[in-house]
Amino acid sequence: MGQNASSEQKHGYHVLKVVPGSPAARAGLIPFFDYIVAVNKTLLDEEANSLIKVISDNINSRLSFYVYSSKTNAYRNVKFEFPIEKWTTTGENGWLGFSVRYCSYDGAADHFWHVLAVVKDFPAFLAGIQPKTDYIIGSPNHILHNQTDLYDLFDKYINKPLHLYVYSTVTNKCREIIVVPTSKNGEGW
Repeated sequence: MGQNASSEQKHGYHVLKVVPGSPAARAGLIPFFDYIVAVNKTLLDEEANSLIKVISDNINSRLSFYVYSSKTNAYRNVKFEFPIEKWTTTGENGWLGFSVRYCSYDGAADHFWHVLAVVKDFPAFLAGIQPKTDYIIGSPNHILHNQTDLYDLFDKYINKPLHLYVYSTVTNKCREIIVVPTSKNGEGW
């Protein structure tokens, strides 16, 4: 892995959600910032079953993910404790407790928006967004590639609840917020 993977591979499985208490949480996968590039030294491709197949083929043996972090702009190995015991009774969160989507991570750090100011009694304020320390990092239902996508999303959700993922530099954690954008004569959200 090492240098070759980072220079050749710019796609991976973007970790969108990690269930608290799951094997993925215990192993240290970080939602929104982590991209799974390989499992047990097997590079992953865009086939829908690529990640699932590699995990299922190795579920009772050693499992090591090679992960790119858009937060630190570095690669690391994430190892899972074994044996992985059944940690959920419903099975709805999978074997390891995370959800992903396959995409490019080239320029991933450019898809975060730093909140510089929040106006009192406006939607961002009412949603609890903090100026200077919060970053909008995505939405559970929409892919945001650039600032225009973010503004278009706000326009699409005027007077409707919009779920956003926000990262706080104070807590070093991500949270989901609900904001209801309003048309304030162009004065902000």
